[in-house]
Formats: sequence, structure tokens, C-alpha cells
Amino acid sequence: MVNTDFKIISANRAFRDRMAGITGRAKDKLADADYPADLLAIWNAYYRQAMEGNSFKIIWTDTKDGNPVYEEVSFNPVFDQQDNVSAISCFSRDITEARIDRERILRQNQQLKKIAWIQSHGVRSHLANIMGLVQLLTATDMPGEEFLNMLSMLKTSADQLNQVIFDIMTQADNHDDIAD
Repeated sequence: MVNTDFKIISANRAFRDRMAGITGRAKDKLADADYPADLLAIWNAYYRQAMEGNSFKIIWTDTKDGNPVYEEVSFNPVFDQQDNVSAISCFSRDITEARIDRERILRQNQQLKKIAWIQSHGVRSHLANIMGLVQLLTATDMPGEEFLNMLSMLKTSADQLNQVIFDIMTQADNHDDIAD
């Protein structure tokens, strides 16, 4: 909890431990000078917005041990009996796992869209060719040379269809997250 001067008036142990880890100082010894000026300016802007009576949430991105960390931070004004903002209550929760899962799902969806496009466009045209050639071959009596020519076209279309199916499988195999 932060007062109207943006000074911490209450904090849980997790917050105190985290600030000690960031600054190397205990919570009761912290001063604005312990934080980078640009970081302090960002958080003071959030506090000012909440002091105007606005409740809102942000997604704060940081790194820990070289890995991205995502937190959802909510800012909630605390009103006194005269309906004036007397403090700001801030809550933070780690959403890293949910954010990483969301990004993985978005990548999977993109991959699935590529596969669906290949299937709907690549497979259908070659399958239509094969079906047409089979219908011609079974419906007519044609001389041997024409028959062999049609058979050659049928094989070409089947090979092309096989390549499209191979491409689909390659797309799926190249994206390890699809199977997850």
C-alpha cells in the first residue's frame, strides 16, 4: 500500500523480499534513490493515475535469471470517509506461465492455419485432377498410347498430392508445440 506521497506504508513479506533482492536494502531502509530514475518515473505515473481515483491493471515485464517474467499489477485507490483517495492498494500476481502458454497457443494456431491452407488449396487441386483422370480412364475405351498418357498424368498428380501431404507433415513436425 502506498500513501499520497507515494511512500510504502504497508507491504507483504514477498514484496519486501523482492525489493531487498532488487536493491540490496531492507524495506524500511529503502529510498527513492535506491531505484533507477526512469523506473521510479514509470511507477509514479501509475500511482498518480490511481490517486485520481482510477482502478486499473498493467502487465509488468521483467527478467529473472535471464528469463522473462510477467506480472499483472492492479492499482486500486483507497478512499477515506470523505471519498478522497488516501492511499493506493497494489496487488501483483505472476502470470508468466499463463503468458508463455498463451504465446505457445498463438504459435500453434499460426502453424495450424498454415497446415489448413496447404490442405485446402494443395490437396484439393491434386485430388480433383486424380478423380477426373480416373473417371476418364474408367469411362472410355481409348487407344493404348492415350491410356498410357492418361496413366502418366495420373501418376504425376498422385506424386504431387504425395508431396503436398509430405509438406503438411513437415510443417507439423517442424513445430514441436503442435503435439503438446
